[in-house]
Amino acid sequence: MIYNRLDDPYIGFKELDARWVNEKSWVYRNVFSKPAAPAGSAIVLVFDGLDTFAKVKLDGKVILESDNMFLGHRVDVTKALEAEGEHTLEIEFDCALLKARELRSQDTKHKWVGFNGDPARMAVRKAQYHWGWDWGPVLMTAGIWRAVRFEIYKARVASLWPQIQLAADHQTAEVTALVEVESIVEEEYTAQFKLGLHGKEIASQNVPVPRNTAQVTFRVHQPALWWPHGYGEQTLYDVSMVLLRNGEEVDSSSKKFGIRTAEVVQQPDKHGKSFFFRVNGMDIFCGGSCWIPADSLLPAVSPERYRKWIELMKAGRQVMIRYNSLLQQLCELN
Repeated sequence: MIYNRLDDPYIGFKELDARWVNEKSWVYRNVFSKPAAPAGSAIVLVFDGLDTFAKVKLDGKVILESDNMFLGHRVDVTKALEAEGEHTLEIEFDCALLKARELRSQDTKHKWVGFNGDPARMAVRKAQYHWGWDWGPVLMTAGIWRAVRFEIYKARVASLWPQIQLAADHQTAEVTALVEVESIVEEEYTAQFKLGLHGKEIASQNVPVPRNTAQVTFRVHQPALWWPHGYGEQTLYDVSMVLLRNGEEVDSSSKKFGIRTAEVVQQPDKHGKSFFFRVNGMDIFCGGSCWIPADSLLPAVSPERYRKWIELMKAGRQVMIRYNSLLQQLCELN
């Protein structure tokens, strides 16, 4: 292992001393033992974020190739880990800077236009500010920037998604919860849905899970609406789902959501066409700011630090944030 090879790139011109990193390829390697797993379970290796051109090998065999920093991946490694003893996980990260220039040179018909950083950056699904913008240094990160983990299960909740239909008079709302289940074995499952508000259950329903999907619809009377900051409360409901097999819990998931309508109003006016937002029938003044990454090295920013920035925006009476580059940053607040 090599430590303390770089000084703080934010001090003076130390960024220039770190630029050799931008043109290198990197390898991450870890030796581990097979995780304990009940018979008949799947062992899935989950990568939440690989930056950016990554080739993943398990015991020397390629199991994944990725070229997008923003996508997560799931790889079933049950058979690959049948052998007892130690296993080796290796991830090779190709140089994004050189790879981008190679991709740009291959597409001669495209007109590459950019005013911030190397135009070749547009050929790569990687955080664009890594190439240097008007406000930031050129720091080409490469590596595991979000969690890597094993998931072991026979069945799991793959997704839970609420859909809301609010009546025009705002007096009633229909909340439809849809769930997708991933099952290794064919068995009968039951989905136990619950709807809550302020920690109290207001509705529940159990339904079977045919073909690994299920849904229920709850009707809410006099719903507590979600409003933008400064216009009312940011009320959030809870929808949860417990996956049952023979009455026993197998997995669970929950989501928070707000009940509201939101629309962009574009109507002819003396200037040409309007462009403003209307929430719950009320026209909203969307004063706010443009969000840029809180740090060029994203893993260095804790959820608490993100929250403090958002709280500062709230104190400044901001209503809208235009986030620039990475939606994942704000998702860390969830």
